[in-house]
Amino acid sequence: MNRVKFVFFFFVTGVVLSLVYNFLSDRAHRKDECTASLIVFNKNIQTHLTLNFMYELDEQKGIVAVSGSYLDGGKVKGNIRRDVIYDFDKNYNAYQFHSLEINKYGNIDSVSDEFLASMLPDFYVYPNEKISYIISKQNQHSFLIKIGSRPLLYCAN
Repeated sequence: MNRVKFVFFFFVTGVVLSLVYNFLSDRAHRKDECTASLIVFNKNIQTHLTLNFMYELDEQKGIVAVSGSYLDGGKVKGNIRRDVIYDFDKNYNAYQFHSLEINKYGNIDSVSDEFLASMLPDFYVYPNEKISYIISKQNQHSFLIKIGSRPLLYCAN
């Protein structure tokens, strides 16, 4: 009987320690993210974009994966795929993002920086650029990204 109690105690202790370890490990490596989709029109050109914001609030850094395509006259003319590595400063619900590095996926990203800069702020195109957003939590899983009081993106995970 003592052997059964010992094995049971050992099993329960192992399960509890495993759960605690997994909880702490997940929390230490947790990265939050949210995704926003948008369509930008400029003359006869449409750009369909997805901005996937991945960030670590504690370390104040993150990555924005920018992907999509652009159409001219209704025909696909090029694809966009790049990562913007950034850090940020927070002041209440205002965030100033600072682009550190832009990584283009050369075999997918077929647009020039000049073209993309005509569609998006320079933060998403060139390194060492800044952009400020006000980010308001909408519910447990979504955010409203604004400049001033003007909503720009609805970001959900």
